[in-house]
Amino acid sequence: MARALPEWNSVCILDHMNSFLQTMRNPLRCLFTLIIAAFTGATVTGQALDPTFRSPVLYTPASASGTVAVSQPDGKRLVLGNFVRPETRTSVLLLRFNADNTVDETFTGNVATLRGSVTNVRVLPSGKLLLIGDGALTIGGLSRQDLLLLNADGSADPGFDAGVASGAGRARISAVQPDGKILLGGTFTTYNGIAAQRIVRLLPTGAVDASFSAGTQLNDAVQEITLQPDGKILVGGDFDFPAAIARLLPNGTLDTSFSSPLTNKAKVVLIGVQPNGNILVGDGGFGLPFADGSTRLLGRLLPSGAVDPSFSEVSTAPTGSVRNRYDASEFIVQADGRIMAPMYGLYAGSATKALIRVNPDGSRDTGFVPPAGTEVSSLQDEPNGQVLVSGLGVQQEGRRNSVVVLTGSGAINSSFNPVVLKYGSIHTMASQADGKIIAAGDFDEVDGVRVKGLTRFNPDGTIDSTFPTQTANPFDVQQIAVQPDGKILISGSWLIGNMVGSPQIMRLLATGAVDATFQPEPGTYVDRFVVQPDGGIVIDASFGRLKRLLPNGQPDNSFISGQLGHNQIIRSMAVQPDGKILVGGSWDTYNSTTVSAMVRLLPNGALDPSFSSPVQTTPGIDIHNIRVQPDGKILVGSYVDNSLPATLPFRLARLLPSGAIDASFSPVLPVNNQQAIDWFTDLAVQPNGRILVIGIGSDLLRLMPDGQPDATFSGVDFNYSANALLVQPDGKILVAGAFEAVNMQTRVGLVRLTAPNVLHVTNAQLDARTQAWPVPARGELNLALDATARPESVQLLDNLGRTALTQPAPQPTLTLPLRHVKAGVYLLRVNYADGPVTRRVVVE
Repeated sequence: MARALPEWNSVCILDHMNSFLQTMRNPLRCLFTLIIAAFTGATVTGQALDPTFRSPVLYTPASASGTVAVSQPDGKRLVLGNFVRPETRTSVLLLRFNADNTVDETFTGNVATLRGSVTNVRVLPSGKLLLIGDGALTIGGLSRQDLLLLNADGSADPGFDAGVASGAGRARISAVQPDGKILLGGTFTTYNGIAAQRIVRLLPTGAVDASFSAGTQLNDAVQEITLQPDGKILVGGDFDFPAAIARLLPNGTLDTSFSSPLTNKAKVVLIGVQPNGNILVGDGGFGLPFADGSTRLLGRLLPSGAVDPSFSEVSTAPTGSVRNRYDASEFIVQADGRIMAPMYGLYAGSATKALIRVNPDGSRDTGFVPPAGTEVSSLQDEPNGQVLVSGLGVQQEGRRNSVVVLTGSGAINSSFNPVVLKYGSIHTMASQADGKIIAAGDFDEVDGVRVKGLTRFNPDGTIDSTFPTQTANPFDVQQIAVQPDGKILISGSWLIGNMVGSPQIMRLLATGAVDATFQPEPGTYVDRFVVQPDGGIVIDASFGRLKRLLPNGQPDNSFISGQLGHNQIIRSMAVQPDGKILVGGSWDTYNSTTVSAMVRLLPNGALDPSFSSPVQTTPGIDIHNIRVQPDGKILVGSYVDNSLPATLPFRLARLLPSGAIDASFSPVLPVNNQQAIDWFTDLAVQPNGRILVIGIGSDLLRLMPDGQPDATFSGVDFNYSANALLVQPDGKILVAGAFEAVNMQTRVGLVRLTAPNVLHVTNAQLDARTQAWPVPARGELNLALDATARPESVQLLDNLGRTALTQPAPQPTLTLPLRHVKAGVYLLRVNYADGPVTRRVVVE
């Protein structure tokens, strides 16, 4: 069968899209490429992975939210999660550590082929391990749905086949009886074809236990199952009758001697039983509403279900929730009656650190000081009084895991400190004038070098060994900007001891060392910022309040501070070459003026009365991206409320400098999973006017300057999210994100693409006939251009890609005035009809 020849313009536009004239000077090469493609079936696309760029390998401690740790009776510990490099091994889902904290090599080898979404593991009385997940779970050649049984050594038990839940949900909640029978709860209404409303019991073989039935009492989700010593079963969840908590007899029927003290608005996600029969209950929202009018995060009930009046958290307005991540947490009741619970928020008016201990009367035990954390995904009592916790270790200095063993005081037992890693990610980056790339994200190791979430790459993708590896102890850098003088501004959260502080800003020298001359006031909150041409820094100083810092970091009291109303969310900021500030997000007023979603401010902070746009008067718009094009037009990416007409051109729009909609731009976005792109993670405008787009759940796309799809650019597939874009001066495209593969090739966090038609890189003769002097330039820059290539305009771009100056080029010789251009390194771009030519220039 004959192969279809690639289209001519996909083949002849090679080697970074040389001008059409140069391409036609070598027609034999084009013909040869066509012949090779025809015989090999090669598809020539508009972009490819750049083979000259070494994509880094990033690692970070496995996340707390995906890790479960369970103690075995023999002292061994199971750690479950999506681990890419645990203890220097290859990817596994389940690890077991011996009692001496070494890896159980036999077990690890047996579970090496385990695949699937596994969310919990239960140790059965027989020593076997029940894996609970979502969907197909496989090991070796064995596949099971939701539940998979392993032998004690980690090998598969093929005799266990539980079937599947059905009828609006799956079984996710579990408990194991002493006789080996397994209780499952969830949102299902049948199990293996047998009626079972939200709860079922399985025999040790996996068959449904026909002697157990809860009838139809539980009319909504079961979110917790706890066994009493007498064989009765406590069940918590969202159901209404009884409200949120019920007790079942061993055969599943309702125990009428127990009555719920809660209202039907309650949701119980954690239940514990004390030795005296009292029952602890925890809330999965923001407080359990009791029928007596009280609201508590933690409650204690008498065996009858009545509220225990001797237990009170001393809080009338609870804020937070008790966590039961993946059904792996539990209350820990110590011998002296004190209670340990996973909790997020406030308890008795004081902030929690993801885990608290309370006294027998419900008051907080201030002598228990656990490490800082954001959540607990599992909590297990150990026989020696220690506690195995997953979710706390990720923020601890010197630890590369999210699982810790705590002593009775809350201190970390340092003897258990496994290396449990996943691939890292990059969420922001900036380019320096020398082509190096500053990047920040969730990573603690890059190409074998330990770092703290911030690093610098050489132009070829290798790590820059001259950049400090522990710069300023950043924990979560959210934004980076490189100033014209090469200094680096970063904003984000820093570790203060073991606590994460509020977002703040600092400046680094070009070497990466902290710039001691930049001194913002202590406590300056910076959620987002943008740098003006005069060096001033406009910041989102929390809850939609705009302020400006002077170049030294001190507050600029001459700036008219702005305050947003209602949602108070700023998502994007951009500065125009004239110093005006564009701000986008979600709000309804600015300094009491009714205007939503987007404003333009004068350099002093006042509203710009010359800017008026339909996006400011249409409710339901949330602007996520603002990009100023070289021609002054403004590209805007928004989330648009689905209740608004689909015809509104606001999801991706281009505005004229006045704010009016640019009618010449009619974007056509692809449909993905029957839904148009909801919002964009980043946009970028190429020098030739084409627009790069990354949308939620979308590939990397490119549009023509009028918004139509670029047929020469096939979508680039990322297996996980792409977060940030940079177009380099040579037209290559840098993409950063949380991905681990690009076009089915392993690439972690950062990749560079060649795109032959990003820039029309002109031939050497044209390049040589473009001259600029003097360099360095003072006051003015002289240009001599190639008249035969039809010069159209010239631009001066700073190292952030912003236009510092633009001027038409009606004749081949002209002079650029530099009186108002700050000193620094710039990119001079001459836009010819056949494509741009660039020069590096220095302004003094």
